[in-house]
Order: sequence, then C-alpha cells, then structure tokens
Amino acid sequence: MNADQSFNFVPALFASAEQSLAAALVNNDNITTLWVYNAGSGGGSTGTVIVAQGSGGTCTISAKGDTSCTGALKSAVKANTGDGAEAVETYAVQSAENWFEDAGSGELVNGVARVNLEPLFGQTVNTGIEYHVLLTPDGDCNGLYVTNKTATGFEVHELSGGRSSIAFEYRIMAKRVGHETERLVHVTLPKAAGGVESPSTQEQGAQ
Repeated sequence: MNADQSFNFVPALFASAEQSLAAALVNNDNITTLWVYNAGSGGGSTGTVIVAQGSGGTCTISAKGDTSCTGALKSAVKANTGDGAEAVETYAVQSAENWFEDAGSGELVNGVARVNLEPLFGQTVNTGIEYHVLLTPDGDCNGLYVTNKTATGFEVHELSGGRSSIAFEYRIMAKRVGHETERLVHVTLPKAAGGVESPSTQEQGAQ
C-alpha cells in the first residue's frame, strides 16, 4: 500500500528508524527550535496543526491553539521525599464546562462584607452571567451566604442576621469569555494512521 493510499496524501517530509530516533532537532540559541504553521483550507481556524499519535492515544493542537489529548494531563514536579529529591506526577483537575477560577479572602464586619473581583481576572471571564462563589468561614459563626452578585463583585452575609466579625475564604468559578456555552462538546479524533510507508515502499507499490 502506498502512503497516498493510507493518508490520501504523500508526506513532504518523512523520517523512519528502528530502535533509534527518527528525528532530532537541536537548538543552542534562545530562539524557537520548531515552528509548525497551517495556513491552508485544511487548517483554517479549527483545523489540526499537529497530531501526536501512538498505539495508546492521541494529542492534537488546532489552528485555534486548542490542545486535546485522550490521555491524562499531568506534570512532573520536583519533590523531596524520604528517598531524596525526585519527581512526582501531579494531575490537572478537569470539568465539563470551561471555567476560570480565582480564590481570595475577606473579612466580615458586623456580619457583612463586600468582595470586589480582581479587575484583570474579571476581564478574562463573563461575570454578566451566572457565576459561583464558594465560602469557608475562618471562625465561629452562624454560617455565611452570598448575595448581590454583580459583574464586579458580591456581598457576603452571616446567616440569621448574625453580626460576627471574622475572616473568611472564597473561591469563585466563572465562565471563560468566548466559551460560555461549551459543555462536553463532541469531538472527532483523528483516525489511526496505521504507519507511514517509506519512499522505497512507495516506489515498489507504484511499480
């Protein structure tokens, strides 16, 4: 089978190896080592620019800058353990919708507090629609609730008309600007390539 029969195209650049690297790109300066750009109709604003695929899964980067992987999103973080310095894996928290989050603290004075959102954070989210605020009191009280939510902040009150003066912590979840309606959007994963044939195999197949 020819490469164009497998992929409907013939690769402009092909590298193949057994038990070795197929390609290595090395840069000894503070500039970009690899630049990949898709300006064709297949790329557009939503097409795939890079596909990294193996037998266990797929990662893609689109022309919009979206990254999508079938595996776990994780980081290797340096940590000091009982066995000495080593790296451990940490994992990204993911959700069904596109939330941006922020956290902070405030203080009740006679049972009332006003919290103003950090302006730069407010520019990244749409607080003109419903957002969520989770509260944790840092002292004894009747409990807390949120009211008078606006695009720039919210109020915190003590339950039952309480007049405590205590600190509290909050966490806010708001929709990212431009992604307010996205929820578990269906995607189509790239089909498994099944391997690219070398130029010599292409020539044999063409004979």
